[in-house]
Amino acid sequence: MQHQLNIAGIASVTLNEMPDQTFRPFGADFYRDLFSLYQLPLTVEAMGKGKFSTFEGLCVQAIEKLGGKEALAGVDLLILAHYLPNTIAYHSTTSFLLERYGLNAFAFAVSDQEKGASFTALDLAQDYFATGGAKKALLITVEQSTLPMEVPWPKVGELKDTAVALLLEAGEGTKILATGAVPYTHALELKTALLAQAKVPAEDVALLSENNLSPDSAVSAFWLAMEKWMKEGTQPYLLALQEGCGRSRGFLLKRPE
Repeated sequence: MQHQLNIAGIASVTLNEMPDQTFRPFGADFYRDLFSLYQLPLTVEAMGKGKFSTFEGLCVQAIEKLGGKEALAGVDLLILAHYLPNTIAYHSTTSFLLERYGLNAFAFAVSDQEKGASFTALDLAQDYFATGGAKKALLITVEQSTLPMEVPWPKVGELKDTAVALLLEAGEGTKILATGAVPYTHALELKTALLAQAKVPAEDVALLSENNLSPDSAVSAFWLAMEKWMKEGTQPYLLALQEGCGRSRGFLLKRPE
């Protein structure tokens, strides 16, 4: 399936150091009540190892780097993609952003997709554009390191607090040539199919997969690498492949000529 959707802008923010503040366990009572339903302990010590940022703060920083309210003019679709929870789990980040930037947009979040949340968000955005449900979209991936319990991955303290904001619209920009999704057992077939669909020679394509991504990011890892390719890459095409929730997903990009 061919698409005319383009990436008109991209900006990211990553916090590498702990903010200068005394740790306070936001939402500890909320988490304690929630965890008690599943006989899980609240680990305040684990929360204290994070950088104690919030989805709202990270998203605002990324949007401001993108151009702020002026850049969001005309946005009618807002999608937030995340794997791990917000520091304050009972906050609605999408509602906050709609109010903060005065957007008249349909907004929702994508979660429970493991690391594939950003790919799912992109697929959904394309569906909205294809059916006339959107003309300009803001997609944001976000993750933060303040977790209410120890988890096997990522290790607490190693995850970077990150947000990446993308503007999608028809027009000039990095073109999304093709996307696809197959059962994870057919990942190699997906790569071949996407290249054949767009009639792109493999030698002109930079390949992006989980094997060459930084381990300190989850849903934002692909978009951080994509941002670097858009700014510094030498090959004209980028093929990104990702596995999660039993599916292999991919998309093929072409930089502006």
